[in-house]
Amino acid sequence: MSRIMILAGGWPGHNPDEIADYLESFMRSGHEVMRASDLNVLRPEVLSTVDILVLVWTYGEITDEQIQALMQAVQSGMGLMAWHGSTSAFLANRPYKFLLGGQWVDHPGGDHVAYSVNFSDDPLTKGLADIDVVTEQNYYLIDPSVKIVASTRIQSKDKPWIYGVETPIAWKRDWGAGKVFYCALGHKTEDIDSPSIKELISRTLRWLARGSAA
Repeated sequence: MSRIMILAGGWPGHNPDEIADYLESFMRSGHEVMRASDLNVLRPEVLSTVDILVLVWTYGEITDEQIQALMQAVQSGMGLMAWHGSTSAFLANRPYKFLLGGQWVDHPGGDHVAYSVNFSDDPLTKGLADIDVVTEQNYYLIDPSVKIVASTRIQSKDKPWIYGVETPIAWKRDWGAGKVFYCALGHKTEDIDSPSIKELISRTLRWLARGSAA
């Protein structure tokens, strides 16, 4: 059983509490789940007691002490699972961008784009059925050292220079003794309420847990 902390907050337009409620209801089975809404929990004495930090956060500011505590905790073996707007969190903080591995740029077509999510043959996603969603389709700048495990192709022609370009939906990376996972879905709870995403969450929690095999 892992000790999971869900840290949800930031810009209210992404309904962080609603997404956190959904994730908590799913993760509570078989895990000890805590909730926080204040970045003040990003302290060594707190994070050392956490196996997996689940980040549901958009915009906001993080202090140097807080990002160093977060990075060191992952370096020491804590897993980090980040959702949706987390690629737009702490925009002025470069170390955070290094840790997460990607930066949101735009969602051409708005928040009502129909597209398919295609899963790779990575162990986290192997055998998962591709899904169709109607939601934001995000475009990212990506650290080339991450491993993309799910992707889509831009459907909107709002910005023709990226029409048809493959863009990530989910990726993972190692960070010292710890691991990092990001999923773009989660603009609304319906986006992550599917058998494939639920199975992906279960697999990812096992992968992120302290001491798990890579």
